[in-house]
Amino acid sequence: MAILFNGSSQYLKTSTSSLFNLTNITCCCWITTTTTSPSWQSAFSYNISGTSNTIYGVGLYQGKPATEVSQSSGTFTNLISSAAVTTNTWYHIAMSYNGSTLILYVNGVQNSTQSVSYTLPSTTNYLTIGGDNSNGTIANFLNGSAEDARIYNRVLSANEVSTINNSKGKDGIFYGLVSRWNMNELGVGSTVATAYDMSSNKLNATSVASPTYSAGVENPTRNYI
Repeated sequence: MAILFNGSSQYLKTSTSSLFNLTNITCCCWITTTTTSPSWQSAFSYNISGTSNTIYGVGLYQGKPATEVSQSSGTFTNLISSAAVTTNTWYHIAMSYNGSTLILYVNGVQNSTQSVSYTLPSTTNYLTIGGDNSNGTIANFLNGSAEDARIYNRVLSANEVSTINNSKGKDGIFYGLVSRWNMNELGVGSTVATAYDMSSNKLNATSVASPTYSAGVENPTRNYI
């Protein structure tokens, strides 16, 4: 099961929590889109409150899997896959950062890496899924579906990222888990009220503008970049 977003108004938002302020991080999400034309489609992101600066997040840039980290000054670094996705096809996008190296994974395989010496800033803000909180206004909406979004407070190994991808959510990688939104609460076509955080932190995400549940990654086609 997944959650379908309309690309213009629908998204999920969590409550604010200091647990999202991390030094070492891995985050990942399954994503599929119906279009590759918007410049940025956010799977999920955590932004500095009152700014458009994305501390960390994953999504699609011009139809290509991408990730970004930034400093409080607004200086940012992103990694963008060289290959665009195929529409209506599932991809697993993951990133990790340890204060010196940023890594982008696509479908469980390391896609690109870059040396980046940032201290990720702390803020008081909510995390968004299916959109990007830019200066308090949601933008960069996802036109498609997302499933099994996760955040860890450590850098997962390449083998762990591969395991998450290959198991399609049936792995047992819980150590360091900050939040995990499976997005499988109700059946296809049902309106989303809350996407429950399956971690012990219970940072549930409430829906805005009534997105609906859709078929998940185990049902339709997958593709490989």
